[in-house]
Amino acid sequence: MLLNLFYDSEVGWKYSQYHYDDAARTNYAKDPMQNTMTASYDRWGRQNEVVDPYGNLYRTDYYLYDKSAHQYFIEAQDVSSFRSYSGDLTMRKNYTVQYEDQWGNVISLDKSTYRRSQLGEFEGTIYRETYQYNNVGQSRLRRFSIQCPTICSEI
Repeated sequence: MLLNLFYDSEVGWKYSQYHYDDAARTNYAKDPMQNTMTASYDRWGRQNEVVDPYGNLYRTDYYLYDKSAHQYFIEAQDVSSFRSYSGDLTMRKNYTVQYEDQWGNVISLDKSTYRRSQLGEFEGTIYRETYQYNNVGQSRLRRFSIQCPTICSEI
């Protein structure tokens, strides 16, 4: 456990707590207002879930075959339903898909402002960023596009 203690002239002494697992990864944190955040990790040590002080779930699913990471948000009232049946795509909001090349560089980033429908379609506006890299690995944003004002098919 790491305790960060500091003095606030209006209220006095305040502290933050950080709890670590055996691999030195933060799995529990408490800020000066006593808001608690918890994190969990997958088998390969990648952070895959975070629960904020309000009970909202932020999740990342990693797919090795297409080198992608799917990030989304589950509202607090839907977390128990999601945990019992995670195949329901309608609970996933602010969906982001990040694709990487063989060197781990981000080559495409797709963001949906709303959610995925039960059919796997994105609802809402989709933003796509495409990146290119030079021979030394320096990146630059190649293209930014906005697609589909209402319902779009799978990207």
